[in-house]
Amino acid sequence: MPPKRRFRPPKSEQEEKQILEECIPPKSTRSSTKWAFKVFSEWQVARVNKNPRIEERSFKIDIDKVQTLDTNIANMSVETLNFWLTKFVQEVPMQGQRRELSGESLYMIAAGLQRHLGESGNAIRLLNQDEEGYS
Repeated sequence: MPPKRRFRPPKSEQEEKQILEECIPPKSTRSSTKWAFKVFSEWQVARVNKNPRIEERSFKIDIDKVQTLDTNIANMSVETLNFWLTKFVQEVPMQGQRRELSGESLYMIAAGLQRHLGESGNAIRLLNQDEEGYS
């Protein structure tokens, strides 16, 4: 009688890829990333003024380095992200409500956008004071 098999048989390359896609990152993280990007994208499309030069601002920034809001978030510079995300967090309400998002919800959106940027090849780190262009 052959010995009882203790280990599973080896996986094929396709099976390994499928397993990795299903668990890294977890489904809930993928969902959260997709949600954050969707919220930002909806705001980006809905916002009337997309030109930073005519936008009011209370903070100092080199406006020549800021791209328009029509720019894909994955292609935005640090200065552009800094400028438009500042506007975004002030303007985005809870869906179907007029009140502001909680700090936790805003953090979840920022974390989701950070993951989206990483997946898109833009290594800018949000919420990091050491990042060049952060203010």
